[in-house]
Amino acid sequence: MKIAMRKRTTLVLLGAALLAGGLTAVPAHATEPVLAASYAVEETAQAAVDAVTLTDAEGVRGNLTLPLTGAYGATLAWQSGNESVVTDTGEVTRPAHGGQPVAVDLTVTATLAGSTATRTIGVTVLPMPAPASHEAYFFPYFVGESTDDGEKIYFAASKGDDPLSWDELNNGRPVLTSTMGERGLRDPFLIRSHEGDKFYLLATDLKIFGGNNFSEAQESGSKHLVVWESTDLVHWSEQRMIKVSSDFAGNTWAPEAFYDEASGDYVVYWASNLYPTTDVASRDFRTSYNRMMYATTRDFRTFSEAKPWVDVKRGTGLGMIDATVVRDGDTFYRFIKDEASMTVRQEKSTDLMAPVTGTLPTTTSSPWTLVRERIGVGQPNPWGGTFTGGEGPTVFRDNAVPGRWHMLIDQPSYHGGQGYLAFRTDDIASGVWTTVPESALPRSPRHGTVIPISQAELDALRAAMQPNLLAKSVASVSVRTREGVAPPLPSTVDVTYADGSTRATAVDWADVEPSRYASWGSFQVPGTLAGQAIRATVTVIVTDRLDPTVSLSTTPASPTGDWFTVPVDVKATAADETGVQSVEIAVDGGWRTTDVVTLTEGRYTVRARATDITGNVSGEVTRSINVDTRAPVSRATWDNAARSVSIAAADDTSGVARVEYQLGDSAWTTYTSPLVFGDVATTVRYRAVDHAGHVEQVNTIPVPRETLDGSTTTATLNRDAVKPGGNAFARVEVEGGPFTPTGTVRIISGGDLEVGRATLVDGRATVSIDTAALGTGRWPLTVVYDGDANHAPSSTTVVLKVNKR
Repeated sequence: MKIAMRKRTTLVLLGAALLAGGLTAVPAHATEPVLAASYAVEETAQAAVDAVTLTDAEGVRGNLTLPLTGAYGATLAWQSGNESVVTDTGEVTRPAHGGQPVAVDLTVTATLAGSTATRTIGVTVLPMPAPASHEAYFFPYFVGESTDDGEKIYFAASKGDDPLSWDELNNGRPVLTSTMGERGLRDPFLIRSHEGDKFYLLATDLKIFGGNNFSEAQESGSKHLVVWESTDLVHWSEQRMIKVSSDFAGNTWAPEAFYDEASGDYVVYWASNLYPTTDVASRDFRTSYNRMMYATTRDFRTFSEAKPWVDVKRGTGLGMIDATVVRDGDTFYRFIKDEASMTVRQEKSTDLMAPVTGTLPTTTSSPWTLVRERIGVGQPNPWGGTFTGGEGPTVFRDNAVPGRWHMLIDQPSYHGGQGYLAFRTDDIASGVWTTVPESALPRSPRHGTVIPISQAELDALRAAMQPNLLAKSVASVSVRTREGVAPPLPSTVDVTYADGSTRATAVDWADVEPSRYASWGSFQVPGTLAGQAIRATVTVIVTDRLDPTVSLSTTPASPTGDWFTVPVDVKATAADETGVQSVEIAVDGGWRTTDVVTLTEGRYTVRARATDITGNVSGEVTRSINVDTRAPVSRATWDNAARSVSIAAADDTSGVARVEYQLGDSAWTTYTSPLVFGDVATTVRYRAVDHAGHVEQVNTIPVPRETLDGSTTTATLNRDAVKPGGNAFARVEVEGGPFTPTGTVRIISGGDLEVGRATLVDGRATVSIDTAALGTGRWPLTVVYDGDANHAPSSTTVVLKVNKR
């Protein structure tokens, strides 16, 4: 097949460009093309499909951006190998928490100039994170434009679950610094991914310090937003600059984002002045105004084309900026700065993406409706004045109090303040917000974001950025005293800090009134650790004046000698004038709370102690108890060469006391050495006895003759011929020696087929023959006597004919 192709001379820019499905993201410093090399690129479908890349393919945590346009204008089409996990359009369903990652093959087909090429890209979809409750807050912010370090990103974390009391992290130094664009960072916005285990931090690319001003910043400002991402708030990706505004925009301010569940996209919105020309030198901000623009993204790398969201002129050079959105139930609440009054207004809608153009929403308009304007104006601020105007609102739900919301509004110096101040409401639908001027915010925080975080995330932030000063835990401590005696409180407690160190730390305990230890019981005394929010607690246990008593008894009451021969119940009995709280028994080891234990085989040391209801503990009582419930075991062996019987015995518990044997009707005799026998046949009965008195069941071992008497076997058949299955038997007699032969006779065919068997009675037996097993024919049959203790084996032969039916 002939593949059509084109050739193009390509300029290589100093500064990488990211090919995206929507806009092309270009580093801010690569604003002017610089010709570095020229070479011919063959524009084929194969080259286009080879150029396709997917972000984070090895660890997918959210919906994927699957571009539909590739290199050289090629059309891209996608097909998933597992649509239940990744759809053809990139929507991702992650495995449940605790599951395994799922590998999915995505096939992309590029079409260019009538030709196609296909490539498979493997992605790995990670399981969902474990659910975690929110128990603290995290706060990234900037601090202003009066110093070179002000337009950088700082971090703070709440002191536990208090949204109005904060610790600065990293010793109050900036954590994230821009090395791109204008090299300034303002208005950081942080969003947790919809799935919960990734964070995206957006910021304005703007630096006022050093000679810039807000007028020029709206005419020739950045068209990019700044992005970092993290999975733990501690480790952050490399900074990237994404161009989201068109060349007709004068600025890209205060970017924020909200996840749209319907589309699976993040809606990113920001403020821009728009001009009729791309000629920056001819612009005058007074001829334009700020609109709220928006675009959508799934990965904060590839964005759709920007569109107006709020387009309302509010005066000469004035518009709407600094929007933030929260959702309560089905209602979206938007807080946005009105540059006409330099105040924040609250609006609501059930349609997040509904545009506003021409005029602002009113209390009766739709789909956006005014809830309240000029929020907080006239209320006290933390600096001894009143709130007159502000910007950069951030709104967040209280972790602990249902229905409570918090808002920070930035009242900078050009609005008569010094940064953020806190507001609170218990009815967000009312739009009534009250300042909390006593809140302990970080020093000079400006436009930023507060999000709820888990205890584990808070601990990770503190451990990474303030480890040597942050108390992580206080060891439990308790003291005991008697009624009427002041408790001896410790002067220090062991405190573990986030850097892993543990050290004794001085503690200031509250005063203890004598009435608290006048009678038995327990109480806690709080203490403070200098400079720490965490508190110490000592538990004081007040006991009565006397200890309890305890004793041990057994069932059966006493052993036979030193040993119990049945399982033993050991009971601990305690007494106390106030009352017994618990009884503990230890058997050869650790204590357990019980007043009775059952002992079986073994030697035991049993200890007991009691605790009364006031906390006093008795002295220990101890008793040794031996239990053997099983008889010993013995085994005899016959030595044919020595004609002797040897007997061995064992007992794992009390041990073997003796071994006894008996011959015939004689009395039992203690075994001391092997028993030797002449040319006699007999049976030895034997048993063992242990120290607990258990007597083993009698065992036997036969003693054979040294020389056996010969035997003669004779046999006659009841008939010479028979049909298959017919009745045939042999009359067998065995003779020999002075004793009557005993034992078994067998009839064998062909050397190995047994067709009959019987036991001798008075030396005789009638043996039935299994004629069906023989089959037809004339069969020699061997009649075998196996012998006994006095007779050697013998045999004879008979012939039986089995006829056909």
